[in-house]
Amino acid sequence: MRITGGELRGRIIKGSIAGRPSLMRVKHGVFSVLYSINALAQLNFVVDLYCGSGAYGIESISRGAKKVYFVDRSYKSIRTLKENINSLKIAQNRFEIFKSDVFKWAQLHKDIDFDLAFIDPPYSSCSFSELLTILKANTVVIESEKEINFVPEDYIKLVNKQYGGTLVTIFKRKDSTNG
Repeated sequence: MRITGGELRGRIIKGSIAGRPSLMRVKHGVFSVLYSINALAQLNFVVDLYCGSGAYGIESISRGAKKVYFVDRSYKSIRTLKENINSLKIAQNRFEIFKSDVFKWAQLHKDIDFDLAFIDPPYSSCSFSELLTILKANTVVIESEKEINFVPEDYIKLVNKQYGGTLVTIFKRKDSTNG
């Protein structure tokens, strides 16, 4: 998979063996939408949940994110992520990696106010509504196989876009000041 923008544009990273890797065109489309809604203007803290190979988080670092938190419970995904980060020589102060259950991690880090959160679980059951009651983020990008029929209490739904078998939904927190 190729990085589509920023300082690492054009560099190639390995896809995740575990789970479902995001297609390059989906990732490119997501970042185009994020740019258009001004969600990339100030990226201090980003979280990439169910990070797999780290494609979304690494793309965020390439586009200027100061710190990305990568979370996945799969050993294979974490190994691939570390290989990608090492091959790109990303400075250690720009990321943290957690091998953890996403819900447990979110509970432990619920005091962090993220600028951007990516939630890209393997196609299976994930309680997005429960996760979004714990996680605080100005903008949330969710990849799923089915339409998300709820809007979290503090959010507005901005985008619902289909890319083949992948549905991307983007929420923005109502009190968000970036855009």
